[in-house]
Amino acid sequence: MITAVIQARMSSERLPGKVMGDILGKPMLYYVIRRVKRSKQIDGIVLATSTQEQDRQLIDLAHKLGVETLAGSEHDVLDRFVKAAEQSKAEVIVRITADCPLIEPEVIDKVVKLYKENPSDYVFIDGYPLGTGAAEVMTASALNKSYRLTRPEQRYYREHVMTFMTEHPEIFSVNITMAPEELRRPNYRLCVDEVADLEVVRKIYEHFAPNEDFTLAEIIDFLDNHPEIAGINQHIRQKTR
Repeated sequence: MITAVIQARMSSERLPGKVMGDILGKPMLYYVIRRVKRSKQIDGIVLATSTQEQDRQLIDLAHKLGVETLAGSEHDVLDRFVKAAEQSKAEVIVRITADCPLIEPEVIDKVVKLYKENPSDYVFIDGYPLGTGAAEVMTASALNKSYRLTRPEQRYYREHVMTFMTEHPEIFSVNITMAPEELRRPNYRLCVDEVADLEVVRKIYEHFAPNEDFTLAEIIDFLDNHPEIAGINQHIRQKTR
């Protein structure tokens, strides 16, 4: 069983409520779920959010879109993932964050296939535009081991699910490869952390409307030909800790 777990909450530090931010009249989370659903390699989806009252609307939206949900700790995201794996009886988890409304279904499928060809505790393909290739595969057993070897007060490891694995290759098998050169644009920011990021995503959806199923190759072609749009959020630095 391979389950995509979408982590989401309203209490973002830099842009509160961003996961319900408006894009052409629909909330950002709608697009995340819809694009993840197009993956052919996953068996199910769980929205993992918190028990905070403000996150109830995320649960309601997920249910309307036919997605299973789990409400847990607001800050201990690793705990949420462990419980989501248990709830869905998953052996493998694909981690997706809800600030990626342009997540590419084909990348999800590619990273899952990479795991199937060479099973590892953690698998990731680096180099895609930020937010389009943010699909990380990890085994449920590795999640449980990370949980056992960390403590709740180690907030960095508990809030950033994969970090304990990637920082301890002596414990976990880690497989990180690079994206194909033609799709390698790590300088393009297509995740949403600030208002300028949301503006870029809106312009992309406006360009392709009413089509919502455009591909990463089409996005890259559009941005390559419209550097003024790609440059809107280039001043923003990716948060690492």
